[in-house]
Amino acid sequence: MVFHNRPGGYSGIEPLDEHVYTSTHARELSPPVFNDGLYYRGDVDVDPDELKTVLLENPFASILDYQRWAETAWKEEQGTFAAVERFGEKLREEVGELATAMFTLEREGVDTPESRNEVLLECGDVLWCVTTLACCVNADIDSGLKVRLFRYLMGAQYFKSSQVIKPRWRQPVADLAVKFEQAYIRDVDEVIEEGFEPLRSPVMNVYDADEEEDDEIGHFGNLAGWCLQLINGSRAQFGRLEDGYTENMTGSSFDEQSRQAGELIGQIYLEIAFIANRSLGLGLEEVIRANVEKLLKRVASNTLDKDDGDRPEGSE
Repeated sequence: MVFHNRPGGYSGIEPLDEHVYTSTHARELSPPVFNDGLYYRGDVDVDPDELKTVLLENPFASILDYQRWAETAWKEEQGTFAAVERFGEKLREEVGELATAMFTLEREGVDTPESRNEVLLECGDVLWCVTTLACCVNADIDSGLKVRLFRYLMGAQYFKSSQVIKPRWRQPVADLAVKFEQAYIRDVDEVIEEGFEPLRSPVMNVYDADEEEDDEIGHFGNLAGWCLQLINGSRAQFGRLEDGYTENMTGSSFDEQSRQAGELIGQIYLEIAFIANRSLGLGLEEVIRANVEKLLKRVASNTLDKDDGDRPEGSE
């Protein structure tokens, strides 16, 4: 099942690598625009400043707004394996930093404003890397999230203390899973606040969170596994199965992997929202706002990475 929220839905980045062919690759490709040392998509009319304002100030900002914002101001060209490789390695790094921040807060019990803020910022860094990889592989996060949520509903029964129950989150999740309009970021927070827990398998039918220990640490383990799967899948989608080996990709294969990646990334979004809620009492909205503010400061200071020097000058 795939949602097509058109018009106004996500328009993916067409891969520029010559060995990758998609169902729409026959159309003329628009190369990225190089501006002030960073790359921007050349095939869509997006105003990063306008999106920034929406994400920071509008209570009804959508997941699509964040995805569109995340695919601007790249150090590598959009639609290339170089971007996949860069963001994949950054995601590995950020998952490790989130692990350190969560261990400090959850296991060592260092509950200070600084330690909590570190978890918030690292959640945002992971989310941004995941979102940029979604853009690389032409994945629609809005659609993938809805498909993933639908799997938690279809044909599944939930038990608590050996009794069949109807979780209070079931109807809000159903409403979001079939929402034709774009999902708001706060929609995800609302289903988490209703008690939805993104179990590792959507067909898991034992729902008894009170008996679970170390919920946040356990969900971080799930998150790390999903991120590793996304990194490896993104490389394979561009035909890079191992170093030095390139495989030609057919259109149907690339597009099918895009749909699978969208669902996987939807699961990661749910995990981040759950961790932020349980660890910090915050939501995906706060994670995204903190991430946008952090990256805007990095762009302004010419340091998208902590170890960056000045960006090369140049514009078109």
